[in-house]
Amino acid sequence: METVKTILLGDLIGFFLIAARLGGLFFFMPGFSELSVPFRIKILFVLSTALVFTPLLSVHMPAWPSHSFIFLTLIFTEVFIGYLAALSLKIIFTALDVAGSLMGYQIGIANAFASSPASAQQSALPGVFLTLVATVFVLGLDLHHAVIRSFIESYESFKPADTKALLPLTGDILELGLGIISVSFQLGLQLASPIIVTGLFLFAAAGIVNRLIPQIQIFFVTQPLQILLGLGIFFLTLPKIIQVFAEAVFDSIGFFKN
Repeated sequence: METVKTILLGDLIGFFLIAARLGGLFFFMPGFSELSVPFRIKILFVLSTALVFTPLLSVHMPAWPSHSFIFLTLIFTEVFIGYLAALSLKIIFTALDVAGSLMGYQIGIANAFASSPASAQQSALPGVFLTLVATVFVLGLDLHHAVIRSFIESYESFKPADTKALLPLTGDILELGLGIISVSFQLGLQLASPIIVTGLFLFAAAGIVNRLIPQIQIFFVTQPLQILLGLGIFFLTLPKIIQVFAEAVFDSIGFFKN
């Protein structure tokens, strides 16, 4: 009877710890953390997934702690690990807002705003469109399966009972965070570069015409051409933009492994 009780307690703490790490991951991960997803659905998804993973990851689970403070420390650590992984994906998704803002300024629709699912605030219209399209493609390409696979492999690097091993990694985590922020801004500039280059050539040509014929309000005349040309380049490069972004998302999933 005592053996059965020990096994049940071991499975129970494993379920709690797995649910805590999953909660930190999915409650902040793009696509699942949006306000449009009901809170009960999030809870149900986390608990049902944790229930499935508990037998698979039971070998990595510690024994039931002797003190409640230790248990709370384990829960907080698991939530923190999941949150860090979700934050890395969240920062990568902000590259779409950066790219959308740059595109909006170059196209001439910088004042056209819409509610962005990624930032939960008003953002440039191209960025909102890119966020929605990229989220659909990320889910369509089954990259969320790669997230789950990486989550399972994370227990090889971040064991629940080994909380002291996380302290030496503080510097690495800060360095990784700064690196992801840098990559996000570089990615945003890279995604918007075709429209930025097109806008530079268009403005250079308009400036030359304005010097030759100063009587014409050239920038007022070229505004429809600016919008039409910018939107044309945007939709022509959209498949490549999504491909580059999907590769960046796949690379950022390696947080757990690294």
